[in-house]
Amino acid sequence: FAGVLTEFWTPNAQVFLERTSHAVRQTCCVWDDAIWFGVPTRHDGTRIDGRVAPEGAVLVHPGGAEFELLTPSDHEIFGVVIKRHAIAQFCDLMGIRVGWPTLAQAAWVRVDSDARRQSVSALQRLFSELAQENSIASHVASRRALEEAVLGLLVPFVEAPTDASVDVGAFGRRRAVVEKI
Repeated sequence: FAGVLTEFWTPNAQVFLERTSHAVRQTCCVWDDAIWFGVPTRHDGTRIDGRVAPEGAVLVHPGGAEFELLTPSDHEIFGVVIKRHAIAQFCDLMGIRVGWPTLAQAAWVRVDSDARRQSVSALQRLFSELAQENSIASHVASRRALEEAVLGLLVPFVEAPTDASVDVGAFGRRRAVVEKI
């Protein structure tokens, strides 16, 4: 097994790139006042709460509640854990309405393929630049600029409609039954 986790922090976010050579099952939980976005670099059959994410999906889960992530071999995903107030404030300034109730119930959002590819490319560039000049992340003003760049990348995800056919409660009920047994 080979795994690599590379990350940077801003005042309101943790942004990471996770690579794994073999399939991994993990139980995750992010901060209560945050939301997690998972952006696989390619469609690879990743499962969130027992459901296979469709092509073009960006995974999403609100903070304060556990979720299960099952990733296949040779997996690569960008993760963004960001405080809700930072997204709300940024989107208010941009005149964008965030669909919080929908995001709280969804396992993923479907976005335009080009927008998703552009987000992956932009995140790859950010990590590449930080690897070359790692002192950037140590300055407060630079971390705020990084955060604004990341918030800009999230806009298509918070605007995107979710897949209404997903049964959001099924996995939790199945897990409870199995744990009881």
